[in-house]
This record gives sequence, C-alpha cells and structure tokens, in this order.
Amino acid sequence: MKKTILTAGFLFIFILCGLAQTGGLEFKKVYNQKTKYLQEGKKILVKSGGKKYKGKFRIISDSTILVESDTLRLSDIQDIRTKSLLSALGGGLIFAYGTWGTGAMIYGIALIVTEGTDLVVLGVLFLGSMAVVAAVIAASGFALMIHGKSHKSKKWDYKTVSNMAINNNHSK
Repeated sequence: MKKTILTAGFLFIFILCGLAQTGGLEFKKVYNQKTKYLQEGKKILVKSGGKKYKGKFRIISDSTILVESDTLRLSDIQDIRTKSLLSALGGGLIFAYGTWGTGAMIYGIALIVTEGTDLVVLGVLFLGSMAVVAAVIAASGFALMIHGKSHKSKKWDYKTVSNMAINNNHSK
C-alpha cells in the first residue's frame, strides 16, 4: 500500500512538472509561413530601439518578454539572434578546416621560397591565393560559430505561445 501511494505521488509530481513548463517564442516567416519555435529559457540576443539585450528570455505576457532584467515588447524588437548546437559545431569545424588550410598554404610558401626553384613566383601566387581562400573559409566558420541565426522582424513575425499550443501544432 505504501509503495502504491509513493508511486502515485511521484507520478502526480512528474505530471505537474510537465504541465508547469511554459511556452516560448514562435517565429513565422512572412513570405512562406514557415514556423520555428524557441523554448522559453534559451539564450538570445535581441536588438530593440538601437540597444542590444543578451541573455535567457522569459515570457511575461502575450506581447512582452523579459531578457535578463529588461522587459521588451515584441512589436519593438528588430532582430532576435539564436544559436543552435548545429551552427556552433558546424562553424567550429569550418573554422578549424580553414585555419588548417591557411597554415598549410603559408608553410608551402615558406618551403618554396627557401628552396629557391625557378617556379617561386608561380608557386607563391598559387599558394598565396589558396591561403586567402582558406582564410575566408575560416572567417565564415568563425562568424557562423559566434553569431548564430538571425530572425529579423522584417522577415519574421514573433508571437508567444503556450506549451499546450506547441504540442497541439506538432501533433498534427
């Protein structure tokens, strides 16, 4: 009997914790109605009124969110940036590949110059241009890793949604 009551109690607490979770932000693309969802409590970078606000967000009402200690109206937000695990990992791999390529090309230039062969100019031009390409690849990987995905208000509509609304939309 005691075991049944404990099991029922834990089950009740587990269900309450699941229902207590709040919603999040829904981003809907203006031109094709594609939707994305960002769960409450995630870190975001918000641009609003010429200022930047960074931190975890909480929903206050249908039209306002709280970023750290700043209250922001959804209608005043110009841009919301989010980072995903995929962009952080992919950006890191691209950055590592570009950095390695830049280093390899510079090492190749150093070898060609020290050898002093007849094709020094051609080798330096070819490997130099390849080093520039690799550096651009590294820079793009770094930018992807640091900045994440931007959701500008010109292209996306923002709205708050509850956890129940999210579950109903994804179950269809």
